[in-house]
Amino acid sequence: MVLGATYNFLLTFEAAFPVLNGYSLQMYVSWAGQDSSNNDYQRRSSGSWFQLWTQEFSASNRDLANEGSQQLYRQRRDEALSDEQQLNSVELIQNYIVTAMQRGASFRTPHKEGGTNIYWKNGRYVRSDYGEIFQANKILKMRVNSSRCFDNFATGM
Repeated sequence: MVLGATYNFLLTFEAAFPVLNGYSLQMYVSWAGQDSSNNDYQRRSSGSWFQLWTQEFSASNRDLANEGSQQLYRQRRDEALSDEQQLNSVELIQNYIVTAMQRGASFRTPHKEGGTNIYWKNGRYVRSDYGEIFQANKILKMRVNSSRCFDNFATGM
């Protein structure tokens, strides 16, 4: 939900080309339950959010369904469905993610206040924080470490 509106997206695989795939993206926005006096503002702001989210996409006026290769489309569709069938449990998905990270993938959580990167290096997972969240985590760690030291001191351990 952004600015009181509910957004639903539909990404559809439309066509397969030798080097890339063609997709269509549809967005449905609902302001149900919102004050109707804000409708103009909601329309303008929703348009700018959509532009932000899709700024790296390239639009096409091509008739994707008729220009792409039907054989490639069926092949890629069947491969995707087969891959999806293999990911039928939480444990399999977790193993897939862990294996991918050990092969060079990373997990990132960027946002306006900073973020976290988790990656595999020298046989172990490494976490690095940046931005305001890094400062908050650093302060929290200092507080936790300080209380541990005090607890250890108080108990004589």
